[in-house]
Amino acid sequence: MNPHTQDKPLVLITGAAAGLGLAASAQLAARGFDLILLDCNARALELARQRIHAQHPETVLETVVLDLSDWSAVKAFGEDFCQRQIALHVLINNAGIFPSFLRQSNAQNCELGMAISFYGHYVLTASLLPSLQRADQPRVATASSIAHSAGRLSPEDPGLTMHYDAARAYSNCKIAGLIFARQLAHQAALHGSSLISVATHPGISRTRIGQQDHNPAKSLRQHAMQWATRFAMRFLGQDAEQGAAAMVYAASAQTLEPGSFIGPGGWLQFKGPARPVRPSRTALQRHDEAAIWVMAETMTGQRFAWDQAQTR
Repeated sequence: MNPHTQDKPLVLITGAAAGLGLAASAQLAARGFDLILLDCNARALELARQRIHAQHPETVLETVVLDLSDWSAVKAFGEDFCQRQIALHVLINNAGIFPSFLRQSNAQNCELGMAISFYGHYVLTASLLPSLQRADQPRVATASSIAHSAGRLSPEDPGLTMHYDAARAYSNCKIAGLIFARQLAHQAALHGSSLISVATHPGISRTRIGQQDHNPAKSLRQHAMQWATRFAMRFLGQDAEQGAAAMVYAASAQTLEPGSFIGPGGWLQFKGPARPVRPSRTALQRHDEAAIWVMAETMTGQRFAWDQAQTR
Protein backbone atom coordinates (compact mmCIF):
# COMPACT_ATOMS: atom_id res chain seq x y z
CA MET A 1 0.00 0.00 0.00
CA ASN A 2 1.33 3.43 -0.94
CA PRO A 3 1.10 5.89 1.98
CA HIS A 4 1.79 8.95 -0.17
CA THR A 5 -1.32 10.61 -1.60
CA GLN A 6 0.77 13.06 -3.68
CA ASP A 7 -1.29 15.93 -2.25
CA LYS A 8 2.03 17.33 -1.04
CA PRO A 9 5.48 17.27 -2.62
CA LEU A 10 7.54 14.23 -1.71
CA VAL A 11 11.22 14.39 -0.75
CA LEU A 12 13.60 11.50 -0.13
CA ILE A 13 16.62 12.36 1.98
CA THR A 14 19.56 10.09 2.68
CA GLY A 15 21.47 10.14 5.95
CA ALA A 16 18.25 11.27 7.58
CA ALA A 17 18.65 9.66 11.00
CA ALA A 18 20.89 12.30 12.58
CA GLY A 19 22.77 15.54 12.12
CA LEU A 20 22.12 17.66 9.06
CA GLY A 21 19.81 15.09 7.49
CA LEU A 22 17.54 14.98 10.50
CA ALA A 23 17.54 18.76 10.84
CA ALA A 24 16.69 19.24 7.16
CA SER A 25 13.95 16.61 7.36
CA ALA A 26 12.24 18.38 10.26
CA GLN A 27 12.42 21.73 8.48
CA LEU A 28 11.01 20.27 5.26
CA ALA A 29 8.15 18.67 7.21
CA ALA A 30 7.38 22.12 8.62
CA ARG A 31 7.29 23.47 5.06
CA GLY A 32 4.68 20.94 3.95
CA PHE A 33 6.71 18.15 2.39
CA ASP A 34 6.00 14.47 2.85
CA LEU A 35 9.17 12.56 3.68
CA ILE A 36 11.02 9.36 2.95
CA LEU A 37 13.85 9.05 5.45
CA LEU A 38 16.70 6.79 4.33
CA ASP A 39 19.60 5.68 6.51
CA CYS A 40 21.63 2.57 7.32
CA ASN A 41 20.99 2.84 11.08
CA ALA A 42 17.57 1.29 11.72
CA ARG A 43 17.30 2.27 15.39
CA ALA A 44 18.34 5.89 14.83
CA LEU A 45 16.02 6.07 11.84
CA GLU A 46 13.03 5.00 13.91
CA LEU A 47 13.89 7.57 16.59
CA ALA A 48 14.11 10.24 13.88
CA ARG A 49 10.70 9.22 12.53
CA GLN A 50 9.16 9.43 15.99
CA ARG A 51 10.70 12.84 16.62
CA ILE A 52 9.47 14.35 13.37
CA HIS A 53 6.04 12.74 13.72
CA ALA A 54 5.65 14.23 17.20
CA GLN A 55 6.45 17.69 15.85
CA HIS A 56 4.53 17.37 12.56
CA PRO A 57 1.81 14.70 12.87
CA GLU A 58 0.28 15.77 9.56
CA THR A 59 3.40 14.74 7.62
CA VAL A 60 3.36 11.36 5.87
CA LEU A 61 6.61 9.69 6.92
CA GLU A 62 8.23 6.60 5.47
CA THR A 63 11.56 5.08 6.50
CA VAL A 64 13.98 3.00 4.45
CA VAL A 65 16.96 1.14 5.91
CA LEU A 66 19.61 0.98 3.21
CA ASP A 67 23.40 0.81 3.04
CA LEU A 68 24.48 3.12 0.22
CA SER A 69 27.84 1.37 -0.05
CA ASP A 70 25.98 -1.75 -1.30
CA TRP A 71 25.32 -0.64 -4.86
CA SER A 72 23.31 -3.73 -5.79
CA ALA A 73 20.93 -3.10 -2.89
CA VAL A 74 20.69 0.57 -3.83
CA LYS A 75 19.79 -0.30 -7.42
CA ALA A 76 17.21 -2.84 -6.26
CA PHE A 77 15.59 -0.29 -3.94
CA GLY A 78 15.41 2.30 -6.71
CA GLU A 79 13.86 -0.12 -9.17
CA ASP A 80 11.31 -1.31 -6.60
CA PHE A 81 10.42 2.26 -5.69
CA CYS A 82 9.81 3.19 -9.31
CA GLN A 83 7.31 0.34 -9.58
CA ARG A 84 5.08 2.29 -7.20
CA GLN A 85 4.31 4.75 -10.00
CA ILE A 86 4.51 7.86 -7.80
CA ALA A 87 6.31 11.14 -8.35
CA LEU A 88 9.43 11.92 -6.35
CA HIS A 89 9.72 15.69 -6.32
CA VAL A 90 13.04 16.10 -4.50
CA LEU A 91 15.99 13.81 -3.85
CA ILE A 92 18.53 15.04 -1.30
CA ASN A 93 21.79 13.10 -1.49
CA ASN A 94 23.04 13.96 1.98
CA ALA A 95 24.53 10.78 3.48
CA GLY A 96 28.25 10.65 4.11
CA ILE A 97 30.91 9.74 6.60
CA PHE A 98 34.24 11.15 7.63
CA PRO A 99 36.56 8.44 6.31
CA SER A 100 38.27 6.28 8.87
CA PHE A 101 41.91 6.97 9.66
CA LEU A 102 42.47 3.36 8.63
CA ARG A 103 41.14 2.77 5.12
CA GLN A 104 37.81 0.93 4.93
CA SER A 105 36.18 -0.29 1.75
CA ASN A 106 33.04 -1.84 0.32
CA ALA A 107 32.72 -5.10 -1.60
CA GLN A 108 34.24 -3.49 -4.72
CA ASN A 109 37.32 -2.32 -2.73
CA CYS A 110 36.20 1.27 -3.06
CA GLU A 111 37.08 3.55 -0.14
CA LEU A 112 33.98 3.58 2.03
CA GLY A 113 33.33 7.33 2.13
CA MET A 114 33.50 7.52 -1.66
CA ALA A 115 31.40 4.37 -2.00
CA ILE A 116 28.63 5.99 0.04
CA SER A 117 28.59 9.68 -0.73
CA PHE A 118 29.55 9.62 -4.42
CA TYR A 119 28.97 6.25 -6.05
CA GLY A 120 26.08 5.28 -3.78
CA HIS A 121 24.26 8.51 -4.57
CA TYR A 122 25.09 8.19 -8.25
CA VAL A 123 23.44 4.74 -8.35
CA LEU A 124 20.51 5.90 -6.23
CA THR A 125 19.79 8.92 -8.43
CA ALA A 126 20.03 6.89 -11.64
CA SER A 127 17.77 4.18 -10.22
CA LEU A 128 15.16 6.71 -9.08
CA LEU A 129 15.16 8.65 -12.35
CA PRO A 130 11.77 7.34 -13.56
CA SER A 131 10.11 8.47 -10.31
CA LEU A 132 11.87 11.83 -10.45
CA GLN A 133 10.73 12.32 -14.04
CA ARG A 134 7.12 11.91 -12.92
CA ALA A 135 7.34 15.28 -11.13
CA ASP A 136 6.81 18.48 -13.11
CA GLN A 137 10.23 19.88 -12.24
CA PRO A 138 12.14 17.43 -10.06
CA ARG A 139 15.15 18.47 -8.04
CA VAL A 140 18.26 16.64 -6.93
CA ALA A 141 20.47 18.25 -4.29
CA THR A 142 23.82 16.60 -3.58
CA ALA A 143 25.87 17.42 -0.50
CA SER A 144 29.39 18.74 -0.85
CA SER A 145 31.57 20.78 1.51
CA ILE A 146 34.00 23.69 1.58
CA ALA A 147 36.57 20.87 1.78
CA HIS A 148 35.96 20.27 -1.94
CA SER A 149 38.63 22.87 -2.65
CA ALA A 150 41.36 20.36 -1.70
CA GLY A 151 39.92 17.46 -3.69
CA ARG A 152 42.00 15.75 -6.38
CA LEU A 153 40.13 12.93 -8.13
CA SER A 154 41.83 10.63 -10.60
CA PRO A 155 40.02 8.26 -12.99
CA GLU A 156 43.14 6.07 -12.68
CA ASP A 157 42.28 5.50 -8.99
CA PRO A 158 38.47 5.50 -8.79
CA GLY A 159 38.34 3.55 -5.53
CA LEU A 160 40.98 5.65 -3.72
CA THR A 161 43.23 2.63 -3.22
CA MET A 162 46.59 4.45 -3.50
CA HIS A 163 48.28 6.73 -0.96
CA TYR A 164 45.32 6.65 1.42
CA ASP A 165 44.78 9.56 3.79
CA ALA A 166 41.52 10.29 5.60
CA ALA A 167 41.54 14.06 5.03
CA ARG A 168 42.37 13.60 1.34
CA ALA A 169 39.64 10.99 1.00
CA TYR A 170 37.10 13.36 2.57
CA SER A 171 38.02 16.19 0.20
CA ASN A 172 37.81 13.81 -2.75
CA CYS A 173 34.31 12.74 -1.70
CA LYS A 174 33.23 16.37 -1.61
CA ILE A 175 34.64 17.44 -4.95
CA ALA A 176 33.07 14.29 -6.39
CA GLY A 177 29.65 15.32 -5.05
CA LEU A 178 30.02 18.81 -6.51
CA ILE A 179 31.09 17.49 -9.91
CA PHE A 180 28.27 14.93 -9.90
CA ALA A 181 25.69 17.67 -9.27
CA ARG A 182 27.09 19.83 -12.06
CA GLN A 183 27.31 16.98 -14.54
CA LEU A 184 23.81 15.78 -13.67
CA ALA A 185 22.52 19.27 -14.50
CA HIS A 186 24.43 19.12 -17.80
CA GLN A 187 23.11 15.64 -18.63
CA ALA A 188 19.53 16.67 -17.81
CA ALA A 189 19.74 19.66 -20.16
CA LEU A 190 21.39 17.53 -22.85
CA HIS A 191 18.49 15.04 -22.74
CA GLY A 192 15.71 17.62 -22.53
CA SER A 193 14.77 16.79 -18.95
CA SER A 194 13.20 19.33 -16.59
CA LEU A 195 15.26 17.92 -13.70
CA ILE A 196 17.24 20.53 -11.76
CA SER A 197 20.44 19.40 -10.09
CA VAL A 198 22.41 21.49 -7.60
CA ALA A 199 25.10 20.96 -5.00
CA THR A 200 24.85 22.17 -1.42
CA HIS A 201 27.18 22.59 1.52
CA PRO A 202 26.54 23.34 5.20
CA GLY A 203 29.55 25.50 5.92
CA ILE A 204 31.01 24.56 9.27
CA SER A 205 28.22 22.87 11.19
CA ARG A 206 28.27 21.36 14.64
CA THR A 207 27.56 17.66 14.10
CA ARG A 208 29.18 14.41 15.22
CA ILE A 209 30.98 13.81 11.92
CA GLY A 210 34.62 12.97 12.41
CA GLN A 211 34.22 12.64 16.19
CA GLN A 212 33.13 9.01 16.50
CA ASP A 213 34.75 6.87 19.17
CA HIS A 214 35.28 4.01 16.72
CA ASN A 215 37.66 6.18 14.68
CA PRO A 216 40.41 7.05 17.18
CA ALA A 217 43.34 9.21 16.11
CA LYS A 218 46.73 7.49 16.31
CA SER A 219 49.26 9.90 14.86
CA LEU A 220 50.03 13.53 15.73
CA ARG A 221 48.58 14.59 12.38
CA GLN A 222 45.34 12.75 13.06
CA HIS A 223 45.05 14.23 16.56
CA ALA A 224 45.66 17.69 15.06
CA MET A 225 42.94 17.07 12.48
CA GLN A 226 40.41 16.14 15.16
CA TRP A 227 41.39 19.12 17.31
CA ALA A 228 41.07 21.50 14.36
CA THR A 229 37.65 20.07 13.52
CA ARG A 230 36.38 20.52 17.07
CA PHE A 231 37.80 24.04 17.28
CA ALA A 232 36.22 25.11 13.97
CA MET A 233 32.84 23.65 14.90
CA ARG A 234 32.79 25.32 18.29
CA PHE A 235 34.13 28.77 17.45
CA LEU A 236 33.59 29.29 13.71
CA GLY A 237 30.51 27.26 12.88
CA GLN A 238 26.77 27.10 13.29
CA ASP A 239 24.35 24.53 14.65
CA ALA A 240 22.95 21.68 12.58
CA GLU A 241 19.61 23.43 12.08
CA GLN A 242 21.36 26.39 10.44
CA GLY A 243 23.71 24.11 8.53
CA ALA A 244 20.74 22.26 7.04
CA ALA A 245 19.39 25.48 5.54
CA ALA A 246 21.22 24.94 2.25
CA MET A 247 19.44 21.61 1.67
CA VAL A 248 16.10 23.16 2.59
CA TYR A 249 16.79 26.06 0.21
CA ALA A 250 17.58 23.62 -2.59
CA ALA A 251 14.33 21.76 -1.98
CA SER A 252 12.02 24.72 -1.56
CA ALA A 253 13.35 27.86 -3.29
CA GLN A 254 10.99 29.07 -6.00
CA THR A 255 13.79 29.54 -8.50
CA LEU A 256 16.97 27.51 -8.68
CA GLU A 257 19.74 27.69 -11.27
CA PRO A 258 20.73 24.23 -12.53
CA GLY A 259 24.27 23.33 -11.56
CA SER A 260 24.48 25.99 -8.87
CA PHE A 261 26.13 25.65 -5.47
CA ILE A 262 24.06 26.53 -2.39
CA GLY A 263 25.75 27.28 0.92
CA PRO A 264 26.08 29.79 3.75
CA GLY A 265 26.54 33.36 2.56
CA GLY A 266 28.72 34.56 5.43
CA TRP A 267 32.49 35.01 5.82
CA LEU A 268 34.38 32.33 3.89
CA GLN A 269 31.07 30.45 3.62
CA PHE A 270 31.56 29.18 7.18
CA LYS A 271 28.05 30.14 8.26
CA GLY A 272 25.17 32.46 7.42
CA PRO A 273 21.92 32.43 5.44
CA ALA A 274 21.74 29.94 2.57
CA ARG A 275 22.20 31.36 -0.92
CA PRO A 276 24.01 30.54 -4.18
CA VAL A 277 27.77 30.67 -3.56
CA ARG A 278 30.88 30.16 -5.64
CA PRO A 279 32.74 26.85 -5.66
CA SER A 280 36.51 26.74 -5.86
CA ARG A 281 37.43 27.56 -9.44
CA THR A 282 40.87 26.01 -8.98
CA ALA A 283 39.40 22.71 -7.77
CA LEU A 284 37.04 22.54 -10.73
CA GLN A 285 39.68 23.49 -13.28
CA ARG A 286 41.94 20.61 -12.29
CA HIS A 287 39.23 18.06 -13.04
CA ASP A 288 37.72 16.78 -16.28
CA GLU A 289 34.09 16.65 -15.16
CA ALA A 290 32.98 14.48 -18.08
CA ALA A 291 35.71 11.97 -17.21
CA ILE A 292 34.51 11.82 -13.61
CA TRP A 293 30.99 11.01 -14.86
CA VAL A 294 32.38 8.20 -17.00
CA MET A 295 34.40 7.03 -13.99
CA ALA A 296 31.16 6.65 -12.03
CA GLU A 297 29.51 4.77 -14.89
CA THR A 298 32.45 2.39 -15.15
CA MET A 299 32.91 1.86 -11.42
CA THR A 300 29.26 1.11 -10.68
CA GLY A 301 28.09 -0.35 -13.99
CA GLN A 302 25.11 2.02 -13.75
CA ARG A 303 23.96 4.47 -16.41
CA PHE A 304 21.23 7.09 -16.51
CA ALA A 305 18.50 5.80 -18.84
CA TRP A 306 17.06 9.18 -19.79
CA ASP A 307 15.20 7.87 -22.83
CA GLN A 308 13.58 5.05 -20.83
CA ALA A 309 12.57 7.16 -17.85
CA GLN A 310 8.82 7.66 -17.77
CA THR A 311 7.53 11.21 -17.65
CA ARG A 312 4.21 12.56 -16.49
